Amino acid sequence: MTADIAELGEPVWDARSLTSTPVEFELIGPPSALDYPELCARCAAPASRRLLIERVFERRRKNARWEYVVAGARVPFCEGCIAQHDCERPPISFLRRLLLCFRAGAIIPVVTSGALAIFFASEALGAIGEDNAIAVAALTAFSSFLALIAAICLRVAWEKSRRFAVPEPSSVTAAFDFSDDLSELFDSERRRYRLANMPFAKALDRMNRGRIWDAASRVAKRAHRMRTVLAVVFVVACLVVWLRNLFQF
Repeated sequence: MTADIAELGEPVWDARSLTSTPVEFELIGPPSALDYPELCARCAAPASRRLLIERVFERRRKNARWEYVVAGARVPFCEGCIAQHDCERPPISFLRRLLLCFRAGAIIPVVTSGALAIFFASEALGAIGEDNAIAVAALTAFSSFLALIAAICLRVAWEKSRRFAVPEPSSVTAAFDFSDDLSELFDSERRRYRLANMPFAKALDRMNRGRIWDAASRVAKRAHRMRTVLAVVFVVACLVVWLRNLFQF
């Protein structure tokens, strides 16, 4: 934790408390798990409600492909800052959000399954007039099954396209920023936070003292020892395999 927020004090309701150099520190856990003060993250005025702040992170997988992870949290802001944010970043419409699913490349099964569900539903309606209960039941069941598949595929496409729906930070939400997960093997999830408002940063620190990451803590040292032991075991195993192949025993 930086010395900037080591000394706690009472919140000051003044927009001039914005710092030119953001306060940075690491906290254990995802952003959604933190305890937030009822202060505006931008100006430290009393918060009226919370805004969803999301960030998109790229991660390289073992097969050298990239995956995109969206992390977010609902952070408190005052009414004035929320109005400013809504002016800069108007809420995305449902239709536009739906169209973003096409960018994920997973919308074709939705369209195909949905079209077939509508077709067989219309066939079931036509069979009602023919007084054929078995055909109506079969067509209705098959139409319902296809509709279920379309709904599941839509959910998948919605999640895969989520990163396209995350807006760029506004001048308001930029006051609260965080990194991707910085944890290593055997570590708990932790992230680095960048806060533009000193009173809010102090209050956040005060409410999450138990989450402050300390590399010299017992937990961090234990995780480091476990990684070291694992690395040694791996090296020894590789050496044994190499010697076995070398001497053919």
